[in-house]
Amino acid sequence: MYTAIRGSKPFPSRDFEEALRAQKDWRPELAGSLLKQAGPVVAELIGRMLNPDPERRPQSARSIVLELLRREPSHIRDRQDSKEDRSGFARVLVEHLPFADRKSYLDLLLTRATDVLLPVDAAEISHPGTRARLIRTVVIEAPEGMGKSRLLMELRREIQLGGGLFVESSCWTNEYTALGAFGPVVHQLATALGERSEVVAEYADLVRLARDRGSDERAAGQLMEFLIAACRERPFCLHLAELSKGQVEFVRFEQLARAIDLNEAPLLLCATTTPHTKLGPLLATLARDQLAETWHLRPFTRREMFTILQGVLGDSPSITELIKALDNLTGGHPLSFRETLRVLIEEGILIRDADNWVFRSSSPAAQNLHQTLAQRSEARLDAQGVSAWELVSILYLIEAPVDQEQLAQLTDLRKSRFRRTVDRLEGEGLILRNASSGSSLISLAHESVREAVRRRYADSLDEARLDLAASIDDLEIIDSNFVYLKVRLLDDAAQGLEAVDQLEEAAAGLFAVGQMQLGAAVLERLIRRLRQHGGTAAIPRLLEAKLLLLNQGSGALDARHEAAHYEAGILLAELMRDFRAQALFWLGLADRPAAEAADDMELTLYRLDRATEAAQAARDRVLELRIANRRAEVLLQSGEIEQAGSQSRKAMEILDIEEANDVDVCHIIGVRLRCLSLSGQLGEARRLHEMGKPIAARVAVNQRQSYLSGIAFLAVLGGDPERAIPETEDAIEQLRAAKVPRMLHTPLHNLGDLYLRNGQLEDAAEAFREAISIASLFGLDQAVHLNRGFLGYTLARLGKVDEGAELLAAARKGMQQLGGDQVTLQQLRLLDAEVAHMTGQTPRARRELEEMLADFHSTNEISFVHWAQDALARIERDIGTNFIEASSITEPDFNGNPDEDTVRTRPIG
Repeated sequence: MYTAIRGSKPFPSRDFEEALRAQKDWRPELAGSLLKQAGPVVAELIGRMLNPDPERRPQSARSIVLELLRREPSHIRDRQDSKEDRSGFARVLVEHLPFADRKSYLDLLLTRATDVLLPVDAAEISHPGTRARLIRTVVIEAPEGMGKSRLLMELRREIQLGGGLFVESSCWTNEYTALGAFGPVVHQLATALGERSEVVAEYADLVRLARDRGSDERAAGQLMEFLIAACRERPFCLHLAELSKGQVEFVRFEQLARAIDLNEAPLLLCATTTPHTKLGPLLATLARDQLAETWHLRPFTRREMFTILQGVLGDSPSITELIKALDNLTGGHPLSFRETLRVLIEEGILIRDADNWVFRSSSPAAQNLHQTLAQRSEARLDAQGVSAWELVSILYLIEAPVDQEQLAQLTDLRKSRFRRTVDRLEGEGLILRNASSGSSLISLAHESVREAVRRRYADSLDEARLDLAASIDDLEIIDSNFVYLKVRLLDDAAQGLEAVDQLEEAAAGLFAVGQMQLGAAVLERLIRRLRQHGGTAAIPRLLEAKLLLLNQGSGALDARHEAAHYEAGILLAELMRDFRAQALFWLGLADRPAAEAADDMELTLYRLDRATEAAQAARDRVLELRIANRRAEVLLQSGEIEQAGSQSRKAMEILDIEEANDVDVCHIIGVRLRCLSLSGQLGEARRLHEMGKPIAARVAVNQRQSYLSGIAFLAVLGGDPERAIPETEDAIEQLRAAKVPRMLHTPLHNLGDLYLRNGQLEDAAEAFREAISIASLFGLDQAVHLNRGFLGYTLARLGKVDEGAELLAAARKGMQQLGGDQVTLQQLRLLDAEVAHMTGQTPRARRELEEMLADFHSTNEISFVHWAQDALARIERDIGTNFIEASSITEPDFNGNPDEDTVRTRPIG
């Protein structure tokens, strides 16, 4: 500033040392005589900016701007009476309000970022018990306009000033890709890490998917692995905005929160969201598991308002009266506070008089805040002209941020005029443009702009929707997001069933190109439209829509919504006497992943009973056998081996049905192999395995998970690990090639178990570690605990007994807290007993194994009987004793240690 005004440098010198000496001799009061042409206000400010003492200089660019705004130079006072000047002045002033309102939250976030992103001192690492659990996920929940975005903008500024990496994206968008809101995140990380990064090279397909905005779900499966690997290479903070607007991202958000906690990753995950009923249970679960904190922003207090206004207006005597008025008008709501302050200045209610401010409290605009703000937005849009109204009306109808290039295609404006209009609207604060995601996303700035559009087009919104849908048709662009936007506009404009045909066509087309979430969203609109306006004549179409949702969109909606659709589908199928549809909906209720976690076995079996009755009425034998197979799986998870075997034997009748497809047959063979192995019928299981090999070879690797588990059970429990190792290794390589890492944790666990039984302990440990890593990436807690238990046992076998025992004990405790299935709990219990022997607790190990042996005999779990017998044999071999049959007479005067007493059984030959 000095150089610009005076035309020479403030400290002319020949070298750096001479410049330092000149600066040391500088006195701020010299600026008044050297910079007379700038006026006393600017000259005095520059004088302080050049002060040799850093503490006496202005501390930020914002403070300089605010001081210039607050102190009116005498030579331009007359110009401030202009309405145009007042408007520009108010805009700049509000944009530079000091960040005093959320300072405490920012300090907490910066402290958390330091703890997560910066390396921990080695002394602290050596004493992990002294460190509190570090929560790496923070959710900031507050209504719109409460300052969430401003808070995260300040966090980004502070992190970037410190040389850190900050990436961000929004869940509120009309663009549906395989990566969703995480696409821009991957793009930004790849750019920040650079092309030479090992992580970018390893995940080249994922990076390419993000840049191309593709829909390849296989590459998208690497997302969690990429994020964890990227933060290992360079720690970063990730901000996801508008979490409640992107319900399809809830699962990924939860997976990432669990993954960064399990991996103790240097990644701070921040999410901002408005309150939402569907998001509440997820946040409560994460908080209960100590994986996330939820912060609630409150309105400004009067003290905070005073701090903000003092930073802007100085020590003006009108501040107290102004605070009372703003508190009454806005209730402390931050956005309303800022907009009202702007209106007060623009309307000449709050005016600047030299270095002081005067508040004229008799403002008509102060009587009705929302109406005043909407009127002001409407007037500002009128001043921008027709093109501005066209843009904001399109943004209002789209209801979500839209890419700038797509918005340009939806308007009739020339490119140059479109760019000018966008720039003017952004300058007026009527729209927001976010360029952090690699492309500019544009949305309306606040509620007053939306209210202005509603007021202006109240009687013609439906016509505007139809016109916009026609514009999308005229573009002739093949884009799933435009397809969804078009049918949504048609549906919103419809008064009856006018848009039903387009909705049906769009849903089918979206499912055909793999857009499950978009297709399910269109189907929900179709179903709602048919229910409200279709009457009894629309029941067949309504049933078809629900069947399409079941067959094509399963898993695309949240669990409660899906369950409600399936239950309604059952009622419709009953009305239509469509027994096959009834059976499919009952099976869908029992087959949903949520059913396994949230519903008890009795309810699931009841649903399967009803499905069987309907399938029998429909005379669909293949469907009956699929239901029987599902029942076998449910019984297996509950430890009912004998009943599960009976159901799987029935399901095997599918081999005699020619029209049965290979996928169903392969699935049923896999469940049957597990039942036979667990019940000790190993010969029959081996014969079935040989018969099933060619069938499995014809099935895609991602659809033969049941078969792979079945052969693993057979190989482990049959004492022949080599039987399944080659097929399992091949399947893992195929899954890696297909880029579906989420499906790897089960085959990896099975391979580790096979290596363990084959004596390849180092290979087994490596397989279990990889399974833990993948399960933790996707938040699969039960799989994490199971593999940790097996890893602990393997480490104990390798000689690391204490480490293995600690890992196994933690895994068993975690599994009990989760309420894992019975088979898994029994496996960990058996492993724990063997490790107890290795740690010197032989009496306890023998007692527990013999108690389990008796239980397994009573429930006819033959495979576990063999396992327990083998473990007991190893213990007896180690201590040099033989099995002794328990005496039938207990001596009444026995006073020994109960830990030394064991229940002795004779082994089965």
